[in-house]
Amino acid sequence: MGFLQQNARRAIERLIVNLAGKNGLLTTTREDCMDNGDVIRVTITADASVPEHPLIRIDFTGTAGESSGNINAPLAITRAAVLYCLRCLVDEPVALNAGCLEPVSIIIPEGSLLNPS
Repeated sequence: MGFLQQNARRAIERLIVNLAGKNGLLTTTREDCMDNGDVIRVTITADASVPEHPLIRIDFTGTAGESSGNINAPLAITRAAVLYCLRCLVDEPVALNAGCLEPVSIIIPEGSLLNPS
């Protein structure tokens, strides 16, 4: 099991290095609106400035507060969606496991659409 997790971690680390590019650092912020106008904002920082330990931060700060309706996504769903997106960006076969998230920091504010109370 350890080998599978190491392999997954290394695949994500290679992705981070590719995203960070020549400068070793990439930061981008994107946002979109739900049908009701609520904003989902994400800032992605791929940091390969320390080549032995590339990291990526996915920060949803600025996302709208939770809704009283049924459009909220529980924390587990949000984390799974991040994992799925990263896995889709990896250009090699890799087992989906906890190793994929080792170099990943996910910030999801409490009380938001993506982490309701």
